[in-house]
Amino acid sequence: GMTRIADLPASTTPMWDSVPGWQTAHANARLIAAAPDLLDALQWQADYCAKQAAANTVEVMLWLDAERRARAAIAKATGDAR
Repeated sequence: GMTRIADLPASTTPMWDSVPGWQTAHANARLIAAAPDLLDALQWQADYCAKQAAANTVEVMLWLDAERRARAAIAKATGDAR
């Protein structure tokens, strides 16, 4: 499941419009809140790519490249320097 990081207003108000960098901070907070779900989806994709590479010799290089890219992003997100 997803852990709630922060509650943010659905839209900006005039008060927030005057705060420098508010839109960037809001976008960053949404990304942080979505990170656990994004990581779960990417881990599923990496596992699926590995299974497809093992089962499909015609497109094996494409599946292996997709798996490699997904695992690199997972390692970056989890701090795992494999």
